[in-house]
Amino acid sequence: MNIKDIMGSVISLREDEYLTKARQIIRDRGLRVLPIVDDRGSFLGIITDEDILKLRAATKSNVTVKGFIREGYAARADEDLNNVAKRMIEGEFDELPVTEDGKLVGIVNLKDLLRALPSRASDTSVGSIMTKKVRTLKTDDPISIAASNMAEYGYSGFPVLDEKDKLVGILTRRDLIRARSKLGKANPPPVKRVMTTTVHSVSPDSRLNEAVELMLKYDIGRLPVLDKERLIGIIDRYDLIRAVIG
Repeated sequence: MNIKDIMGSVISLREDEYLTKARQIIRDRGLRVLPIVDDRGSFLGIITDEDILKLRAATKSNVTVKGFIREGYAARADEDLNNVAKRMIEGEFDELPVTEDGKLVGIVNLKDLLRALPSRASDTSVGSIMTKKVRTLKTDDPISIAASNMAEYGYSGFPVLDEKDKLVGILTRRDLIRARSKLGKANPPPVKRVMTTTVHSVSPDSRLNEAVELMLKYDIGRLPVLDKERLIGIIDRYDLIRAVIG
């Protein structure tokens, strides 16, 4: 199976369009990656949600995306599915633009791969591949600390614990992008004001196919692992795809 068999439609911007427009599209559509093209539709590179989060809220409205493009980061439409999956895992790419003869023709993401890859590891338990050392946030941590931690560790989300260490939410990069205007304030709001409070989780004994089904059903990138309501680990899309492709 090739990437062109599973790729989705793609939203893009030209290099001469404004950065504020890129920020709005990524925020409103919840994108991780926004491909950038020239006036002939040739692929130039990408801007990511991580890039947008690092921008100052007061970025001038007449600044174009041209100076912020990350070059490279693309898959060919005729590339083998497993090869692209390995490349995405090794490079920790959530999404890859897809090109054909240098032209942007689509995009593929980890969710597409989870749907398409055969579930050869369905008997494997979540506990056997989960990350046990979980970085977390507290409900009263300011969102500026959350943004700093995301930049430092390269994570796109953190479980949020209350004063009794009970899991009460998830804070994602998407949540922070929506709250960007508050990041530069002298007293930024606490994590509990912007976090996602609906949390889906699994147990260490859950099978990997259960985790895949939850991620696909709710369009989430990570699942906390709970043992009698105690957070003991976390599993994400990278872990699941890595387990499937070996």
